[in-house]
Amino acid sequence: MIFNTSKLPVFSGLTYTQRMLALEMAKEKLPLPKKAILHSIKFLFIAPIFFLIANEQNWSVLAWIFLLFLLYPLITKPLSIYFVKAYLPECVEQVKQGVN
Repeated sequence: MIFNTSKLPVFSGLTYTQRMLALEMAKEKLPLPKKAILHSIKFLFIAPIFFLIANEQNWSVLAWIFLLFLLYPLITKPLSIYFVKAYLPECVEQVKQGVN
């Protein structure tokens, strides 16, 4: 799993802002079925934790919120990169050329 976009060879020579722009552009190019699958996986990860939080009536809720705060990006970023990998080279070229 790739947790950092700078580890991808396609992003070599790009700043953090440019990498995030290329990643967002690639997400926009995802076809609807793949986009739906990606968002469904994210929802399936986050929904059970929200149900746990909703059922708690004490301060232990803060621990669940903190856990969600830490784990959500660690799970969703590699998933997003995996789904958009095919569209990254084209988007990186557009970012390098300055086309938004």
